[in-house]
Amino acid sequence: MRLKHGYTNGTSTNGRTVTKHYLGPDTDQRHRNEVTALSRLAGLVPVPPLVQDLPDGVVTGFVAGTHGQELLDQGYAEQVLRLCGQLARQVHAVDPALLPELGTPGEGETLVHGDFGPQNLLIDTDRWQPAALLDWELVRFDDPVQDLAWPEWIIRTHHPHLVSHLDALFDGYGTRPEWPRRQAAMLRTCHWAMDFVRRWDSGEEGAEQMWIERIRHTEQFRE
Repeated sequence: MRLKHGYTNGTSTNGRTVTKHYLGPDTDQRHRNEVTALSRLAGLVPVPPLVQDLPDGVVTGFVAGTHGQELLDQGYAEQVLRLCGQLARQVHAVDPALLPELGTPGEGETLVHGDFGPQNLLIDTDRWQPAALLDWELVRFDDPVQDLAWPEWIIRTHHPHLVSHLDALFDGYGTRPEWPRRQAAMLRTCHWAMDFVRRWDSGEEGAEQMWIERIRHTEQFRE
């Protein structure tokens, strides 16, 4: 069964495991990144258990939980965004020496997930704790603001009626980076996404234009 929120890759589950086959550009690097993260972060950050490393993908254990993005419009935006902030802080606190495959961080850089936010978070709603942070293929050392700016972008773009709840994200993280840094980080990710779909010959028709429009929209954001 294909998973509902597997937007970019071929992701399916049999109820016991989840199989992901990487699609699009940079598959080898994205594959290596995810294997590194799942292998090195187990026990430190809530990640799915790595079951098998395939030639073109990974098999992970199925993790029960409710998708964070589904909970946003069910009245739980405060709880979801606060969890996102707390989890981002946990990711950024990981010792870079534990992931030598990613290289050496520059000044001010930490481990970042790279596609962080409710769209990649499974939540145990009985305990209101993260069950698993998914999709580590863009993991790297970078400015930690990236992992705060992207969930903010998700809210501003896909759930604009919830913008007033963004305080919970920063409360959970413990600090609120200045707006120019956050907006610049959003735009960097949007430009990366536009380049990604541009290089993907079999990508969705109209995807590049969609990101061009999203960049224009993001440039108009005001705090």
